[in-house]
Amino acid sequence: MIPTYGAKVQYAKYAYTSQLLDKNGKRYIQQVVETFLFYGRAVDGTMLTALSAIASSQAASTQGTMKKIVLFLDYAASHPDAIVTYRASDMVLAMHSDASYLSVTKARSKAEGHFFLSENEEDLANNGAVLNTAQIIKVVVSSAAETELGAMFINAHEAVPYRKTLQEMGHKQPRTTIQIDNSTAVGVANKNIQPRRTKAMDMRFR
Repeated sequence: MIPTYGAKVQYAKYAYTSQLLDKNGKRYIQQVVETFLFYGRAVDGTMLTALSAIASSQAASTQGTMKKIVLFLDYAASHPDAIVTYRASDMVLAMHSDASYLSVTKARSKAEGHFFLSENEEDLANNGAVLNTAQIIKVVVSSAAETELGAMFINAHEAVPYRKTLQEMGHKQPRTTIQIDNSTAVGVANKNIQPRRTKAMDMRFR
């Protein structure tokens, strides 16, 4: 689908249909996803978006899924030396949260997160990731702001065991800072904005 920049109306991504793979093809796709998933979460977070998209369709893998696998393996072969650099910090957990609205078939959206350890300061210095996440939001959201709020909810949920682990290791944790790029979602989360229709948003992400 050719992107239309500046469009006032966003439509759900078209679901392409192609011939289903046999058992061997399906098993091959599952093996690729399983092999690279840990590497993507621990080292090369740039792979996670593609891996999550492929993993969501591996149960009913098609020729189109196999083409995505080939493109992914080409990327992995041409970028073999991913490096994560860590620096000394005060061991305070922080995260960057982001989302993409209607970027998946069946009117679904994606949530991504970058978790790192930094200082208890207003302007957080970035660090090597202790966790990278990328997953499809299970519910159908109605706006970009709701997508960002849903991503914040998912990433905050992921942060809970990491906060507890750091506290048990003796590193006191202040309120975990979540950095996002949507001012409406920030206003809703901080209760500075009260949209007229938030009941669905409250039911899903409160």
